[in-house]
Amino acid sequence: MKPATVCGVLLVLLLVLQLSLARRHPYKKHRRSSPKRGRKTYTNNVYYSPKVVKKLRAQKQIEVGHGLCRYGARYDCCYGWDRNEYGDCKPVCRDACVHGVCTMPGMCTCHTGWRGRTCNKDFNECGHKPRPCQHRCMNSRGSFRCYCNHGYSLQPDGTSCAKSLVCALRKCQFMCREVKKGVPECFCPEGLELGPDGRHCVDVDECALGLVTCPRRRVCKNTFGSHMCVCAEGLSFKYVDGRLRCLGADVQMTIVVVDPKDTEEPIGDAQVRILSEPKGGGTSVVTTGRTDQNGLLMLTVPSEKPLIIVASKDGFLTNAVTFEALPGQKNIATLRLMVYRETEDVVYNREEVTRIFFERRSDLNDASSVIFPPGALLMDDSERATVSFRGVDVSRDRVLQGLPELVGSIEENINQVDFEFEGTSRINLEAYGAAAVDIRAPGNRPVGISVTFNISIPLAEDLDGTGVMALEGWHFDEDRGVWVQEAIGEIRRVNGRITWEGPVSRTGWWVAGRPWRDANCVRVRVCFDDDCNRPVQNAAIRLAGRDYGYFTQRYTDSDGYTCFNIRRGGTVQLRPCFGAEVVVAGTGQPAVCRRGMGAQWFDPHQRSTGQCKDVKIRISEFDVVDCGVPQLNVGVARVGDVTGDSSFGANVTYRCDDSSNPYGGHLTRMCHSCGTWSGSPPRCDPYETAFESFALLDAP
Repeated sequence: MKPATVCGVLLVLLLVLQLSLARRHPYKKHRRSSPKRGRKTYTNNVYYSPKVVKKLRAQKQIEVGHGLCRYGARYDCCYGWDRNEYGDCKPVCRDACVHGVCTMPGMCTCHTGWRGRTCNKDFNECGHKPRPCQHRCMNSRGSFRCYCNHGYSLQPDGTSCAKSLVCALRKCQFMCREVKKGVPECFCPEGLELGPDGRHCVDVDECALGLVTCPRRRVCKNTFGSHMCVCAEGLSFKYVDGRLRCLGADVQMTIVVVDPKDTEEPIGDAQVRILSEPKGGGTSVVTTGRTDQNGLLMLTVPSEKPLIIVASKDGFLTNAVTFEALPGQKNIATLRLMVYRETEDVVYNREEVTRIFFERRSDLNDASSVIFPPGALLMDDSERATVSFRGVDVSRDRVLQGLPELVGSIEENINQVDFEFEGTSRINLEAYGAAAVDIRAPGNRPVGISVTFNISIPLAEDLDGTGVMALEGWHFDEDRGVWVQEAIGEIRRVNGRITWEGPVSRTGWWVAGRPWRDANCVRVRVCFDDDCNRPVQNAAIRLAGRDYGYFTQRYTDSDGYTCFNIRRGGTVQLRPCFGAEVVVAGTGQPAVCRRGMGAQWFDPHQRSTGQCKDVKIRISEFDVVDCGVPQLNVGVARVGDVTGDSSFGANVTYRCDDSSNPYGGHLTRMCHSCGTWSGSPPRCDPYETAFESFALLDAP
């Protein structure tokens, strides 16, 4: 066979093959329109710039049907299309079409009566020409309804009206139609129904009938002929990022500052600062105040916003707790300020190393020490200084209550290419040991530090045998209300105890520990019954780490809920004021509490792919949060309601019968955490007070 004949046969076979392929894909060819210059193209849930579109074209994507493209010898869905369960190529819309159908990538075709990019906005047919109704038109969601004037009847087409003598005689309140010749019938607009007389319309309460489901934070409010989803009590509408949201208004909050001894004596004239997180990281001051002689302070704070409450006073150690005030709830925070347990007077020598060991008051301090190198203190030579020290056993949660909550802050400067957070990030800390140190010159003058000095802090035995050779040292920044990493220390054994020794440059609180980023969350609900039909509000729940040093406390909301973030894989103990203790272990994927459930501060960029572990605690009705009737001494009368409210958050005020000033105790007391009255009952009888004083002197 001649070469020309062979070429002709091959050409014919190639044409037959192309025709058979075209028959296998019965899609009509569509002419592709090129996008305008500078316009972004939306495909596969992503907006592509013209440069990217040019690269996609370089792959020789050829459209052969509605959403079907040929890539060389392979056929697949075009960009912006995806296969459904039947194998057909369907367009993809990033936002779901509410009342419509996705017909092209990122494009919705709306049903009649709806409009908008996602077909979620009602189209008011009554406000556009030509008018759909002959007489009167009333718009409704996604539709409309026509009404006729008095003496007319609505025709079967639903839009036109005709004169009707029977309708004129019927005298319907809204609308009349002849269901058949000479038989009139009244009907009502949407949201109304015919009354007993068959002529007038009465309102339908959609809220009471349960016909409406409102979004979170909103409640149904009935209106004549309709309803509204308004903000719940204590919330108000505010525009945030172009959206109308229900946010809490400012609420009243009470701060109780006490000494954590057995009597929990109130601390007056304590400085209290409320801090919040502004945009860009860090903290800012919301408001400040000082406690009264009863250790109480009432402040106005923003609701549903993470806050840090910092309390301090000369002679006491600073404390801080995180709090999220909620509307419609009693927002009370109790802060316990500890005192230094060890003090040593030294005569400072600028040319020598000053070593101070604390061994007398506590077995925890038998390995505690402070070492100042020559010239470290900004003091005159031979000047006397008082060095105070307080070690904290992190295995005792009662002692941890006097330690500022373990919320750390780190600076992160990560480039935006990796889509990582840049700036200040919040983390929680795991404490292995903690201590506070203070240096005062005569006249209670703080002593400055010129160079770093060494501090030794006893640690929990958990590190023994773990191979950990170094730990980070975190200093509590009173201005910011968070812990900041400022040192790296070595792990050593001193006098038989594991200790952390590191160089520090500040006085105040120090913690030897490390951060934990990955978290599990525990959602707690407290109820009076097994089915939680009667949730318990304002129930205090304390959480203490069993295998790591951590402590915090939260109160349940109106639905009986509160939530805790814990170290991922860690074990904690939940301790309600009433009821049995519960041990919970963190397992599963990382998860954090959502805001609005009283959760403590945590890195907002924390990845959360799992679910919180649910724990239900049932308590008896007799264990309701109540402080009981407070004690009354001789000559003391209660002001106001003498029957007395002794529930959580209640205040009681007293006076002396003879209008004199009390000789002791507190005239105002509050029922706060775990059914405890703040302060002590006032004493107005001088003989009773003197008798108690002599009794104390005679006591061994």
